[in-house]
Amino acid sequence: NPMQFYDSTSVLSGSISNWLWNFGDGDTSIAQNPTHIYTTSGTKDVTLTVTSSLGCDYSLVLSVIVNDAPVAGFTFGSGDHSIDDAVSFIDQSTGATSWLWDFGDGTDSSTASNPVHTYITEGIYIVTQTVFNNLGCSDKTSLEITIQDLKVFPPVLPTGFSPNGDGENDVLLVRGGPFKSVHLVVYNNWGNLIFESEDAEIGWDGSWNGTEQFAGDYVYTVKAVTIDDKEYIKHGSVSIIR
Repeated sequence: NPMQFYDSTSVLSGSISNWLWNFGDGDTSIAQNPTHIYTTSGTKDVTLTVTSSLGCDYSLVLSVIVNDAPVAGFTFGSGDHSIDDAVSFIDQSTGATSWLWDFGDGTDSSTASNPVHTYITEGIYIVTQTVFNNLGCSDKTSLEITIQDLKVFPPVLPTGFSPNGDGENDVLLVRGGPFKSVHLVVYNNWGNLIFESEDAEIGWDGSWNGTEQFAGDYVYTVKAVTIDDKEYIKHGSVSIIR
């Protein structure tokens, strides 16, 4: 922390014209009231030498005790972080006796050394840890955390759809995910493969080779892998409603 030094020298004749401070750590200053930051702890012998306008000089030595300051530091682990999941923050500070956490989302702070926090919306947040020692000295550090909406659902398909061009339920799509991969195939009652897709956003519009298929039931198979590496194989039937 910055330490302020104050000159209180008095002189009977003339005035003080020069100041020379030696802070006991190799640094000096010629300011009358300097500010100095110590980077190491311990007892420092500070020497002030003043010179008057008449050429007289005088030196005084006082000792300053510089205490160790705490050093902030923390981590929250690697990997993806999702909304509604508890994120554990691990304190890695040194010399701290109390903590204050700001999780960056405008919610409650924490004074725990290793707090757990849950984010309810996705986004990028700045997490700040401020640490204090028993002398009131402090330090702070910040890290950025990315929260994503990583809820994962198995593949699902409707029992029917109506490809009539009205903009509602016109396409058979695989819902769920998010997916790493999707493979959808559809067969008619004669066992012919009439549709195939490996993109969850590309579904069947109820046609085959450009020809609208009759109302009725069709058989499908879906093989999918979600982003959490779970594999699914589903079989079922879907009805075209016209």
